Amino acid sequence: DTLTTIDAGSLVFSQTKASDEGEYQCFAKSDFGVASTRATKLRRTYIETPAFEEKKVTVVEGKPFELRCPVPGGYPKPTISWMRHHDEDGSTENFMDRRATYSPEGTLYFSNASLDDANDKTKLVCMASSPAADEGVPIVTYYITQVTPASEPTYGELIPQYLSDHVVAKVGDLTYLYCIYGGTPLAHPSWSKDGVNVDITYKDRITRHNRSSGRRLVIKEVWAEDAGTYTCDVDNQAGRRLQHTITFSVVSAPTFTTKPEKRTLATRDEDVTIPCKATGIPSPLVSWTYNGEPVTEGVTGDGLVI
Repeated sequence: DTLTTIDAGSLVFSQTKASDEGEYQCFAKSDFGVASTRATKLRRTYIETPAFEEKKVTVVEGKPFELRCPVPGGYPKPTISWMRHHDEDGSTENFMDRRATYSPEGTLYFSNASLDDANDKTKLVCMASSPAADEGVPIVTYYITQVTPASEPTYGELIPQYLSDHVVAKVGDLTYLYCIYGGTPLAHPSWSKDGVNVDITYKDRITRHNRSSGRRLVIKEVWAEDAGTYTCDVDNQAGRRLQHTITFSVVSAPTFTTKPEKRTLATRDEDVTIPCKATGIPSPLVSWTYNGEPVTEGVTGDGLVI
């Protein structure tokens, strides 16, 4: 049995499995009524460990390229990071390169290939992290074995690689907007919101300065007023200037603006309104229960009329 109760009424799960997931609610009953807790959801943390892959790739000098890393299934969603591993001494380090940015889907995008990228003794490793695993899980390894000369000029050409389109975020979250273009020379996108420049400094709440050469805009803490249209302007001073627009929507969890008092006194046969108002984006739906049973009559926009 994976589910047991103890004297205080608590549920204890041992060796949880997928079938244990669901919504639970506690009811306390006596001859004088019923009390209930809020419903709580149980989710099991897990990560699906895929078969490890090792790949060798050839890229073209000056051209953009990408290294794919499928995010494995799991809850919560595993996070992806890229490491550089040196075979000769066994050392590993976080991979950082001003030409490279990885997307939320895990793909590592290079704005252009350099002759120095070819190295059969150094590999790029995609790692997945999850609370369900004690350490990072390797997903795929890439060796860039060869960089070949381009068959046609590449200077000045800007190529879209990964562009955010419509992004929805919750108030308080950290969020990225992506504007990844490849080409030679390297482009450094600038950003504006509803026509107003948001390229300030790395200390600002909204900034392009986050070790991505401007290819992603970070909103360190989302506010409701951040919703709007964002534009990235891309110009590498050699090719045609390009623009891309992103629609950013903001949602928020419900919060009570008016809550009932712990005790409401009423005279027999008089109408009583128990106030309850909430706000959120989008507008939340307010519901009532009485002794654990749903109440439908008397519910108004201001509360419950009895």
